[in-house]
Amino acid sequence: MADKKNRNIIGVPKFRQISRVRLCIMLILAAALAAFPAATWAEHSDNVRDYLDYLSPDELDEIQSEIESAVTESSLDIAIVITDDTGGKSSRDYADDYYDQNGFGMGENHSGILMLINMDIREVWISTCGKAIDIFTDNRIDSMLNDIAAYLADGDYFNACKEFVNQVKKYASMGVPQGQYRDPSEDAPFSPPGHQEDDFPGMPQEQYPGRNSYSYWERARQLMISPGVYFFAAIAAVIATIIASLGNKGRVTVSNRTYEQDGSFHLSDMRDDFINQTVTRVRVANTNTGHGSGRSGTHRSSVHRSSSGRSHGGGGRRF
Repeated sequence: MADKKNRNIIGVPKFRQISRVRLCIMLILAAALAAFPAATWAEHSDNVRDYLDYLSPDELDEIQSEIESAVTESSLDIAIVITDDTGGKSSRDYADDYYDQNGFGMGENHSGILMLINMDIREVWISTCGKAIDIFTDNRIDSMLNDIAAYLADGDYFNACKEFVNQVKKYASMGVPQGQYRDPSEDAPFSPPGHQEDDFPGMPQEQYPGRNSYSYWERARQLMISPGVYFFAAIAAVIATIIASLGNKGRVTVSNRTYEQDGSFHLSDMRDDFINQTVTRVRVANTNTGHGSGRSGTHRSSVHRSSSGRSHGGGGRRF
């Protein structure tokens, strides 16, 4: 009888320790399920990536439906991205790279258009690729930005997105304006007037993958740089610390008493001294970026090269 009683007493701590470990494992799995759908796959549809949840599910469905109709009519891919984290890139570079790296584009020239709403600096940027460069000239993009920025300034993101899609449908139906030409920026090779190809001279077409043709490793890289991965890692680190403390039976081994003798600290005096006051004023200029009304060339499409080597057009402004 005594042996049985001793076995029960010894077995209780082991049972509790196992239960605590299982609980921690369950917490890790729960954190993973909570983090990844919300952060890593925050895009709620194929063409609208709202990382800030500015759009309701019904609004998202309506915009997605209108985009699908516009894509069918125009043979252009259309995308919208709403974020406040561009990873240190400019709005132009982020929009171009997002378009390229997420497999957007129709046909061998990857024709399409993307609108980025960058809430970090309150800037909207439109990026064009393929034949969309020729359809959406600088002047047309300026006109689009005028209407879209008005909605964004009022915080009406839903109608800003709808206006973008409607403008894309309008200009796509009008086609390339007569006399349109491409004007390369300083960092891009020359593209002759009326040039309709997406690639720059000397750039092989095979290095431009089609939509959804990125390799497993490229998709894995995109996953690893997503915010959800870092959030999950932080949760796992906290839970690992809890497990370690439970393994030590919850005892804290280091405290202020470890290095301080009892009764050795006495606060003898305390006072606040005003030294000085410094006021810094910074003027924030509300300037348009990319395209402005002062640019010449009614049918010009300014082009540049993205980090992937593709040619892109576009423009943007603050709101």
